[in-house]
Amino acid sequence: MKSISSLSRAPRQFSLGSRSSSYKAITCVFCETKQFLRPLQYAYYSSLPQPDRISSITRTRVSLDTRSRIQTFTFAKRDKVLNIDVDEAESLIVKFMEGVKLPELAKMFKVNISQIAELALVLLRAPDLADKKIPNFPPTLNRQIAHMLLMACSRAQEPLATLHILNAVWTAQSRGYTSAIFNDLSAAEIREARKHLEHLAYKANDTDAMSLLGLILEREGKPKEAENLYSKAVSLANPSITSTKGSKLGPQMVSPWNAYGTLLSQSRDPQNLEKAKQIFEKGALEADDPLCFYARALLDEERNTHTWLSYMTKAAASGHAPAMYLVGNFYLEQAESAKRNDGILAKALKWLDTKDPRHNAEALGCEWHDLAARAGHKPSMLKMAGWMAERKAYEGAAERLVAVLSRPKGMNEEFPETVQDARQLLKELNESVPEMRDVVAKKMEELTRGHGGQGGTQ
Repeated sequence: MKSISSLSRAPRQFSLGSRSSSYKAITCVFCETKQFLRPLQYAYYSSLPQPDRISSITRTRVSLDTRSRIQTFTFAKRDKVLNIDVDEAESLIVKFMEGVKLPELAKMFKVNISQIAELALVLLRAPDLADKKIPNFPPTLNRQIAHMLLMACSRAQEPLATLHILNAVWTAQSRGYTSAIFNDLSAAEIREARKHLEHLAYKANDTDAMSLLGLILEREGKPKEAENLYSKAVSLANPSITSTKGSKLGPQMVSPWNAYGTLLSQSRDPQNLEKAKQIFEKGALEADDPLCFYARALLDEERNTHTWLSYMTKAAASGHAPAMYLVGNFYLEQAESAKRNDGILAKALKWLDTKDPRHNAEALGCEWHDLAARAGHKPSMLKMAGWMAERKAYEGAAERLVAVLSRPKGMNEEFPETVQDARQLLKELNESVPEMRDVVAKKMEELTRGHGGQGGTQ
């Protein structure tokens, strides 16, 4: 497929073939059906034999793309994510592809650039509907349209678009998770968005931009510059505002408290560690940031205190899987031995002395691990696999081990050491429990079927 940078320079040229395919330009169905007032040209495989055959495929592709957009816009409008009427949203996309500029679109449809950026983000979610009866059916163009629209918003100095673009870049480069936004970006477009981000951080005092730019600078080996940005962002940020730019589609940003505290906590300097605790505390108690609750609890050397459990449970209850794992471990440890807790915690945990196995400490620990496992946390999956194997619940153990060993989609393996430990546990179980091999084979077959024959383990 052509690079997205070439698409953005010439918005009326699209490539539906692979990079290695030969192609020729043909007039598309938009022109035939007058959906667009100016001709668009599609490039498609020249190996397809008949022009009428190409026209039919193109017509089907456009029809499915339109249906996908309408469905996606309808759901987004129902969920109050999209602030534009569905028909107007579709008309705006059509006008954009005709070549109408962003300021004119905003005036024409009585919307602001931020709403157009939100529309682009919604369009990125549109599924790729395909006609399985047609071999080599071309992929959707909706993602490329969304990319072009989002880049146009960034060039128009819309903060939401720029933050989304560079947050996707930082996430991909730092955590190995590649998103639809990142996959289509060219180096030139990243540089272009970076200039706007720097303007937002240094000139406009945008705290989200300061945090994101600081994270990027850290990755580039410039911790001092990052620290200066974090410090200023913490002093300016309003803890009561949690949604980015007031949009439900705001990117999942790292808060300035979490970013600054994390940088300081990497230091061995006791003063920096104490300062990190204070910053995390501020983010936790004033901004109600779950990651700050988690990070603050991690800095406590003693983990059998009511403060540690309170903070870690707060993070776990907010859906943070590593916090769920630690809370689960805490309760399993309570079940295994009489821990010496502080007075407040000992009193608070008295109810765990119940003889009812459904509500004791062990049951609660397993429940937290199960929740973390459902969120994709492989250490919790492995913990539950070992726990079940000890109790001869081999089918449950096999299911969780296979889940640990399954290949992640669209990202690098986040828990390589856990995968190695799972392999070792599986080897030991196969040697000591004869029926385990058959149970594992059954679960692997179920996993493969569930992924349309594309599944597999590491």
